[in-house]
Amino acid sequence: MGWVDSATRTRLPPVVLAVVTVVLLFGRSLAQSPNNAPGSLALDRKQYEKALSLFSSAIERNPRNAFAWLDKGRTIAMMNATARPDDYCDSDNNWIFLALAHLNEALRLDPKAVAERIRTDRSEFARFRETVEFKLWWAAAGPLPNTDAELRTFFRENPAWNKEGSASPIREALTLRADGQAELFSAGQTKSGGAWRVSGGKLTIVNGKRIDSYQLVRTQFFIRDGSLHFDFLQLGTEWTMGKILHDCTF
Repeated sequence: MGWVDSATRTRLPPVVLAVVTVVLLFGRSLAQSPNNAPGSLALDRKQYEKALSLFSSAIERNPRNAFAWLDKGRTIAMMNATARPDDYCDSDNNWIFLALAHLNEALRLDPKAVAERIRTDRSEFARFRETVEFKLWWAAAGPLPNTDAELRTFFRENPAWNKEGSASPIREALTLRADGQAELFSAGQTKSGGAWRVSGGKLTIVNGKRIDSYQLVRTQFFIRDGSLHFDFLQLGTEWTMGKILHDCTF
């Protein structure tokens, strides 16, 4: 009640003060838990299955409820903690993919509020934020660099790219070294891939007479027959940022 100073309080009738207090406390509660109270309470009590059911029901009632999507994603992540999926390549049942897909939809529906909640979350969900998969998704879900200077910084901070293909494991890996050289891992060997640079909003790799140019693009990985997806980054259609798909063939 910071906006009601002490002098004002002494002049307000007790009934009015009571109403003001209730309204402020109720508003604060909604701000802290924008989703329905039963689900949030169940999550706070680590009743994960119950929370999951309640948030699922909230999404069914209102598919545009960003915080229901967010809290369902948080619940999936928290109930599985740091356990690896039983079968990582079973994409429809990979709990990491499911959590990311729900967070992705929440961010799409309300980018500013959801991003702030994710960044400031101090619950056990914070452990999920430290996973490789989350960090790769988070980089893909936010605003992409749109100047050459921003792209250079981005590639220096994210040098590892992998080629997704029909074979498993991934056959090739590309590393953009800080000294401007590219390394290519292929057929079990590492060799020079040429020199890389950024110009005109593209990454260009020059290797002898060969010149390859790539646009940084955001694309979607679909699960559950296309009903859910999460974002990841690619260079053109060949190179995938990091190993978010864990060398699986889908």
